[in-house]
Amino acid sequence: MPGALPRVVRVMMHAQVDRPREEISHVYLRDAVSLRRDLAQ
Repeated sequence: MPGALPRVVRVMMHAQVDRPREEISHVYLRDAVSLRRDLAQ
């Protein structure tokens, strides 16, 4: 993709777990913008 980081594989994963939603922490939810330099500007 034009403007994308070189050599990056983008993956979307789904998981079914027995934990309640409140116990799950999405680690890249807030800091994902740092993975895209073009969006961080």
